[in-house]
Amino acid sequence: MRTRIVTITLTAAAGVTAAALIGAGSAAAATPLVGPGAVGVDLSPGETAALASGPVPALVDQVVPYDATWVALAPGSQLADNDAWRFAPLRDIIGETVEHPDGHVALIVSPGDGLGVIQDW
Repeated sequence: MRTRIVTITLTAAAGVTAAALIGAGSAAAATPLVGPGAVGVDLSPGETAALASGPVPALVDQVVPYDATWVALAPGSQLADNDAWRFAPLRDIIGETVEHPDGHVALIVSPGDGLGVIQDW
């Protein structure tokens, strides 16, 4: 079961990233992130806006359980935060980020922690 969740999480994160890059157009230049046991992308404000306006966040919510997703909310976030585990749909998390000047998200995938979404503005 754990392997299945990790596989679904990795696939969903790849889909989120691909959709964000496609939606942002040819000027897309997501910054790759690589760390010990984790990989991801830091999206630009434009890429974040493209991701927020598309169907991918809702699709990810359908296949990745909330408890396999963690969130680092930016200071001043109006979303519920309970020890980094999320209680808001991914569309709301990304959408709140887009509402701030220079708001963007980073998406991180780790086999141990699942899909991570980091808000920054």
